[in-house]
Amino acid sequence: MVLISPHGVAHLPGKCNHHPDKSHREAGWGWVMEPDEGVWEGISRENPLQATHGNAACVARERCGHCLM
Repeated sequence: MVLISPHGVAHLPGKCNHHPDKSHREAGWGWVMEPDEGVWEGISRENPLQATHGNAACVARERCGHCLM
């Protein structure tokens, strides 16, 4: 799963502490349940990832730096 914040940042579950205090849905986040292989590595301004669940208006244009570690 790739989580997408309303600010356009992609996160991986359990990899950082940038998640909301309430549920992702309540906080307006979107997500992609089963992204294709290599999707995470390709997220960029030139290759954004559109949420398919939750807030489907969320689009990731960058990856969380903490999730990269």
